[in-house]
Formats: sequence, C-alpha cells, structure tokens
Amino acid sequence: MVKISGEVLNPISSNFIKGKTLKSYVWDGGGFGLQAKKGKVYVVYPNGSASGTKRFFFFKNYPKITPGCEIVVPAKPYREPLPASAWIAMASALASLGVVVSNIQF
Repeated sequence: MVKISGEVLNPISSNFIKGKTLKSYVWDGGGFGLQAKKGKVYVVYPNGSASGTKRFFFFKNYPKITPGCEIVVPAKPYREPLPASAWIAMASALASLGVVVSNIQF
C-alpha cells in the first residue's frame, strides 16, 4: 500500500503498482488541492527516511515510490491579506513619487 496525505482532494491509501509515478498516486487521491505546494511534495519511506522533490532548472525530479511509503503534499502557509489602510498608504506614496518625478526638470 501507498498512503497519500496532505493537501490532496481525497487522502487515501492506494495499492502499490511497480513503475507508477508519484503524480499518478496523487491523482488517485483526487489530485492536488487548491492550497497544495506542488514543488515541495515529499515521500516518507517505511524505514523513516524522507526524500523530497528535486529541481534542476525547469525540470522536477520526484522521489521513487516503494511499497509502504507515504506521499505527503504540504499546504501553502496562510497569508493575511493587506488591509485597506495599507493599500491607501501605497497609493499615496506612489502619487507623491509621481509628483516628485514630474517636477524634476532637466
């Protein structure tokens, strides 16, 4: 069995099939959730060791899947949205900068 947990639509345990890829197992769990960090997926092996996704330029190298391992899809951390006062302050600063730039004469 291979356990799929974390930010997937349906966390499940799936039968191990030799040659099946990490993404195929994630799709068995319904696919990535909206808050999934796809580039940080890692595998926890039965002996307790873990292996993460490796990147080389634009290529991703996902860890190998073995019987009894667990695929963990981490979630993105919650970010507090900017309050309206922060947006007003940024707009005011940009307007002031625009006035300064327009008054500079060469």
